[in-house]
This record gives sequence, structure tokens and C-alpha cells, in this order.
Amino acid sequence: MFGIFLGATQLTAQDTAIAQGNYPDIAVGPDGKVHLVYGREEKLYYRFYDPTSGQWSPEEFTSVIPGPNSYTLNRADPDILVDSKGQPHVHAWDGYAVRENGKWKNVPLLNPDNTRFRDTELAIDAKDIVYLTKRGGFSGGHLGIQKLIVESDRFVAVTDPDQGLTSEDISNHIYPDIAVSPADDSIHVIQRHGPGGTTAYRRSLDGGKTWDLRNTVSEREPEAPHIVVDSKGRVYATHGGGECFRLEGESWINEGQVLQCAKRDQPELSVDGNDVVYVASFGGRYSTRWNQRWQVERSIKSVTGKRIGFVETAGAEDFAWVVWEEEDGVSNDELATNPASIFLGQIDPQGRFSQVTNRERITSNPTQSLKRFGRFETSLENWKSYRDPFRDVRLEVSVQSPTGRILNLDGFYSGGKTWKFRFRPDVSGTYTWEATCSDGSPGKSGAFEVSEE
Repeated sequence: MFGIFLGATQLTAQDTAIAQGNYPDIAVGPDGKVHLVYGREEKLYYRFYDPTSGQWSPEEFTSVIPGPNSYTLNRADPDILVDSKGQPHVHAWDGYAVRENGKWKNVPLLNPDNTRFRDTELAIDAKDIVYLTKRGGFSGGHLGIQKLIVESDRFVAVTDPDQGLTSEDISNHIYPDIAVSPADDSIHVIQRHGPGGTTAYRRSLDGGKTWDLRNTVSEREPEAPHIVVDSKGRVYATHGGGECFRLEGESWINEGQVLQCAKRDQPELSVDGNDVVYVASFGGRYSTRWNQRWQVERSIKSVTGKRIGFVETAGAEDFAWVVWEEEDGVSNDELATNPASIFLGQIDPQGRFSQVTNRERITSNPTQSLKRFGRFETSLENWKSYRDPFRDVRLEVSVQSPTGRILNLDGFYSGGKTWKFRFRPDVSGTYTWEATCSDGSPGKSGAFEVSEE
């Protein structure tokens, strides 16, 4: 076990959890803030995180609760996106709300047949038009899409992407997902139970009036497919089994088994500012598509020692934020019965993971202070025996700067029972750090203050 010589604060799971709830989702706003939504006791809650200050906003009730046409939260789970004004839009059950001038405003969703809302997803275009897709169409299809026009208080339906297909072609267990291209505002939809029992794709270039491209992504159709589009308009998809695909022209290329997913593990996609694609699924599995190839599957390490549930990522400038839930009762199929602990982290393009600590707690008593560009060095003691400490174990360190950026560093063996890491800070403010051992030995965390020269 590692021990800190400098008396740094050790964080507990309670210290680092950012919320209590289930089915968390995140989105990144135009100012870099991280917006979080989650359910708890049949209410939808919201917080946002400012990476510059390391501060979380107070928890807010969004006004969204289950309505008369709602399904359980695991089948109409929380979704969040942020428009160009930095306003979060949230959805869960059969409700929808937008936060304007610090207050939540409900917007009614279309449901002319009074069917139950389920299998819903959100997307937004460059003009701040919000799209919501769900099971059940508006014009004869099994897949329905409605859109919220800017400055409007109502949703309007677009043409069903699967309009005209008969019950022999498609069934209603479609589990759709939707994405809008940042390049041209084209709409991209993926679903299971396409014609012939396939994972199917649809594209619209005119805001959902017509669908010009319809094809098959995969002959397999495990629950549930997901889709994302990068800044250049390149389309990537995954089905529920963890295989990933990319669209080339009008055909899909199978890029292989990226994650080992069980039924309903929900491998979901995001993309960062450099067009690196991230995928993460139930249980904490994740990977990145870096340098045009998928990296090896990795896993988030549980903070509490309990089971990791659903995981969501959101691309930032050159990394992805990741949020996940931990509780022994989480399930990829059944409705969660107990609130889980929710945590925030970062994944870099090469797949390296770092947990974001609660800076309000850890910076209350920084353990060291030094000048900018000075050398910070910490010694750690490990009493575990290794045959070759240079090869058998690594000291993995993440340092969070005052700006919110996370740097991943390697420590080094210094002889005897001692490991060290060194770092030269380049901005003033409070830094936090966390050191862990690659063989799973418990880690420690601390902080230091940097002043101008």
C-alpha cells in the first residue's frame, strides 16, 4: 500500500462523488462548462461544473417528473444537450425543459396518440434546433422525430424516417438514436429492426422533410445502436454488441469488435474537437478511435468498490468528459431501485483515464506551495514486495491544473520502498493530484498551491 510522506489529504468515495442518482448524462457547453443531469426519486436534477474554478453549482430540480404517458426511467432515461447560448435542454420520461435565465421552463412534447414515451434520444443542430426521436411515428412509421424550433414553445413533427415500410419489413422495437452533423446540419438516424431484421440507417438533408439515404449498417441488431458525426461530417455508429462502423460514401465499413458488450450495455459515442471518437458502455468499458484506429478496450476503476452502471461521455476540445454511476443495484435491464453515487472523469485520445476530484474539499488545505515553474516532487512509500519494481508496477499520476485540464504523468521507482513523481507547474493557482498503482494498490491524493514568480 502507498503512503504519502507529505501528509496530503486522502479522498474517500463520498468526497469525490458529484451527485446521488441514476442514469446520468452530460454535455459540454460552448464555454467549456460540463452540464450534468440525472434522475432520483422520480425527479430530474441538474448541476454544472466549471473546470476553471473546479466548482460545482448547487443541485437544481429541473421541473421534469413522470407524466401520464411516461415509461420507467430506464426506458426514457435522462438526456441533456446545450445550445449555443449555453442553455441546457433536458428530457426524461415524457417531459422536456430548458433553462432560460436561470429558470426552468417546461415545453410540451408531441404525443397525438397518447402512447407511452420510450427509447428517446436528443440532438441539436448549429441553429439550435433540437430534435427528439422516440419509438412510435407520427406519419405511419415506427420511428418518430419531433423538433423544437428556436424561440418556439412547441415541438413539430418531421416525416417518419421509416414511413412506408410494412409490419413485415420492420417491428416497433427499434431503439433509435439521432445525431446532427456539425458540417451541414444533416440528420442521421440509426435503429434496430430495420428491413429484414437489421441495424438500419437513415439520412435527411432538409431538416427531416425527406430521407435521401437508407441502408443497412449491420446484419446484426443487438440492443441498442448509437450514432455520432464529427466536425467534418464523418459518421460513426455502433450496435449494442460493441461492434463499431463508419460510413464511406453510401456503405458502412465494419471497424471491428471494439467493446465486449452484453445485451443492453448501451455502447454510446461522442467526439471531441479534434474528431477523436469515444465509446463507453455499461460496466465502465470504454475505448477511443485515435489516429484512425480503435485502441484496446479499457475499464474505469470503481471508486466505491461497487458495480459500475451506465457510462456517458461528452467530447471537449481535445479530450472527453466521462460520467458514470456506482451502486450494487445498477442494472442494464431492470429499473434501478437505489440512488447510485455519480462520478466525473476525463479520457484522453489515447484512452488514459483520470477521475476529477472534488476540488472544494481537496483544496481546503493544500499541502505545499511553490513558485510557478518550480519543481513539485512527492515521495510515496509502498510496502508491497516486487520481484522487479521497475517492471512489475507503475506509479500512474493525474494532475489537475487550476484551469481544469488533467495531465497524466508517470512516477518512477526511487529505491527501497519509495516511488516518486515530479512536475513543473506553468500557471498559478491550486493543483490537485492523484497517484495510483497499476497493480490495484490503493492510491492517495493531494494538492499544492502555485504562486507567481
